[in-house]
Amino acid sequence: MEEKSEEKTTVTTGQAIMLSSFFLVMLFIFAFGCYGCAYQSPLTVVGTEEGHATLVRLAGTTWRLDTEAGEPDIPELYGLVITDLAFEEEVNDDGSLNMVMEVKGKLPVQGALRYDEDLGIILIYNTLETLVRASWSSSKDGKTETITFRGGDSNIQCYYLKI
Repeated sequence: MEEKSEEKTTVTTGQAIMLSSFFLVMLFIFAFGCYGCAYQSPLTVVGTEEGHATLVRLAGTTWRLDTEAGEPDIPELYGLVITDLAFEEEVNDDGSLNMVMEVKGKLPVQGALRYDEDLGIILIYNTLETLVRASWSSSKDGKTETITFRGGDSNIQCYYLKI
């Protein structure tokens, strides 16, 4: 017959602290690990002065779709992939800024950005307001400028870099 030897092992205080710390770190990694990748900051509604200043800043500039993460299409734009933006030189009297949007596989289309007090900067496509919101941002060093389009229902974002 085989004898089973039962030896009791004790966990020292140092080992207990290390195991507890490891457990807490793993708990936080599992609990909050996907939070960062799923979180998208909201496009905040800018004030009237900042909204108009943004449109003036965009006048006369051109932008290209950042395709590093693919070529997203925003359902609110009927699945069109807008690859380039070219803004007119002047903001219109009504406060809107006209632009030409290059569309992948199609002819260019006309659009505009307009500031709305309740919604922020909105995209107008073929004279119709869309559920697409726009924002402008600049990197901390000021070398990179970005326009972000975000679908109001789909929450899909497209990023355009200044050329």
